[in-house]
Amino acid sequence: MTNQERILKQLSKITFEKLETAVCHDINKTRLLFSKKDELSYWDYRICSKCGLVFISPRPIESDQLKIYNVYADYDFTTEEGLKQRFSIKPSRFQKTILRGIRSKRKLGRLLDVGCAEGGWLNRVQTEGWDCCGVEPCFGAAENARKLGFKVYDGHFLSADINKYNLFDVITMNDVFDHVHDPWRILKKARKLLRPKGLVVISVMNYNSLERYLCHKEWCHFTVGHLYYFSEKSIRFILNENGFKLVKIKTMRNTDIPYTLKCCWRRITHRDIPLPKKRLSILDRLVNRIFSYPLNFCRLGPILTVFAEKV
Repeated sequence: MTNQERILKQLSKITFEKLETAVCHDINKTRLLFSKKDELSYWDYRICSKCGLVFISPRPIESDQLKIYNVYADYDFTTEEGLKQRFSIKPSRFQKTILRGIRSKRKLGRLLDVGCAEGGWLNRVQTEGWDCCGVEPCFGAAENARKLGFKVYDGHFLSADINKYNLFDVITMNDVFDHVHDPWRILKKARKLLRPKGLVVISVMNYNSLERYLCHKEWCHFTVGHLYYFSEKSIRFILNENGFKLVKIKTMRNTDIPYTLKCCWRRITHRDIPLPKKRLSILDRLVNRIFSYPLNFCRLGPILTVFAEKV
């Protein structure tokens, strides 16, 4: 059985539900953007003209959402080799940029990482002097984070038994917010757990990125794992409605130019072209670096990151 066949077999066991509205729950404001068919199902991508949020329908029911991550995981949290694979990665420019943004508002304090996985980000911020802990629904990942000495709450953020009297200065959500069923309730709980003027940091895929504009339906992040797609408009809306003031917004990370060109070719010709197995990494990096600065300046980069204060 090929890897693709294994994924389809496991995904076929997941229960899906239809979704008609975005987080603002105004059914009269949503319209169909496009539909996309694959081996598993037929997906609708809809947008709300009120809040600007894009969402997928049908979507996995909440109790089956964790199975999606297990299907697509490219490493095993439960083995020493899988753990080493994650911690062999050096601190990225992405992590350094988030740390600089946090330092501009908070010197040190208590930090909660929602969706902490095996503790890579916790390990990074702890070296900076932060008192940190995490929340993780995947039991194997949470156990490995505990082996590193971190306090990790089991389960989803909304159901995790976090002491509301032990408040945090910063809550981070890296590659989490667009995977959860109810971002609205996530922010409400985060606000309760933050100290006055506490900071929430959210990183999601940027719906208004150049990659998405060029690739359209072929954008690699149009998958069943992503339930929502945020733009600057929609992230501002949901933050303002839930008692947060946006203090900084930016896009980060390099655009993968070869992959984007491949998707554009597939979009135009309906044919696929394989990328070389050994890509010219130096040339790739040079081209990406040249394009990344103007794209991120115009907020067209792949990752949208916001820093918002509790009001």
